[in-house]
Amino acid sequence: MPSPAHADSPILPGNEADVGLYTNGLNHVMEIGDPTYSNTGDVASRLAPGVPFTAGSMHQSIFDRDLAAGGTDYYLDRILGVQGTLGSAVLMTRGRSLYMRGASNNNFTVMGFAGSAYVGGPNNLGNLYTVTVPGQTVTEVNANRFNAPSHARSRYTIGTTGVTADLTKFITYDNVAVTAITFTNPGGAATTFTVRAASPLATQAGQGDAELTGTRAITSGSNNGLIDTAWDTIRTSLTGTGFTRTGTNLDREVTVPAGGSLSLSVVGAVSSATLPKTVEAYHAYAQLTPAEAVRTGITAFNRQWAQDVPYIDVPDPALEKAIVYRWWGERYNSLDANASGHVYQYPTTIEG
Repeated sequence: MPSPAHADSPILPGNEADVGLYTNGLNHVMEIGDPTYSNTGDVASRLAPGVPFTAGSMHQSIFDRDLAAGGTDYYLDRILGVQGTLGSAVLMTRGRSLYMRGASNNNFTVMGFAGSAYVGGPNNLGNLYTVTVPGQTVTEVNANRFNAPSHARSRYTIGTTGVTADLTKFITYDNVAVTAITFTNPGGAATTFTVRAASPLATQAGQGDAELTGTRAITSGSNNGLIDTAWDTIRTSLTGTGFTRTGTNLDREVTVPAGGSLSLSVVGAVSSATLPKTVEAYHAYAQLTPAEAVRTGITAFNRQWAQDVPYIDVPDPALEKAIVYRWWGERYNSLDANASGHVYQYPTTIEG
């Protein structure tokens, strides 16, 4: 690394505050040296493709290998996935317009999709939906948090029951938000409790006894003197196999056997008149087992990545990871609301 910058006299007038930051005092540039990266060995290991080089599609070859190995652990998630809480408060999984905005621990400390849901524009919808256990305190085991482009995982303790919950969640391209949970009981006696799913955006009865729904007008905001104008109407839907609507909640009583486990899933979606595939995907995921839903959602995201993004190999693993990150960043900041009118009629790139 270069030595700390110092000022040579005479300092050019107007450069006094810049000395040591942007200039050496005599001219308008300063040699700052090259960056030094840490953990490059681990980064290089994650970047290793694990398949022979091909002049065709390297990403497709890597995807095919990962799919054959089980379809839940993919190349991009290994490269960019973050274990633990450090730098992991922004939920990386998102849909074509639905995403959880901002760095908030609510994205992980609460089961489901708590925090700040957005679908384009300035409207903070708040919690998309939460999954709780009435009468018990649900606490995240922070060390088990894993945040990756296609999905997030974590583990929770369920109050005084002794039961743990292993959660995987993701948002599909078509704005379907799936939470799959496996409850495990290491104790010597069966444990019974209620699992509750609820959404402030879906408080009306839907189709059947296991669905809640609701609509909301999305507006343009009044920034820069604009008139706050409605530009779309969204519908939020919530369901789960085995759940029963109780007022504005979906409840399911579960009994986790001694030394055993039980799995369930909750499926939510944000649709509109111009996104008919969202409704189709919502019903399709609601019919899958939790394990099938997880494998289907993670695989669909990584299949699209393999098809859309070119593979690149550079000598410096830190730079290669940075390039992969920027490719993913473009995907994360893409908004495709397909809305009528002149606000988000076409795909666009957003920040934040």
